[in-house]
Amino acid sequence: MVPSHWEAFNAHGPTNAVAVADWQFALDAIVRAQGVFTFIFHPHGWIRSDQIIQFIDHAERTHAPRGSPQGAPLAPGVD
Repeated sequence: MVPSHWEAFNAHGPTNAVAVADWQFALDAIVRAQGVFTFIFHPHGWIRSDQIIQFIDHAERTHAPRGSPQGAPLAPGVD
């Protein structure tokens, strides 16, 4: 997945909203391709906790099965 968190940090600087938008776009593309999204981030001032929550909320809102309770797995058989 590009940009990685390291690339985003170097291209956009710390805590830039562009990195979160890039991750959301990449996640959407990978879900459409039925691939695997490996999410690695550096919490040492490179990203804020609210940005991680924003990304998780996007994943749940966009890709969680409709009508599933909050906290349900995003894919069958995944706990």
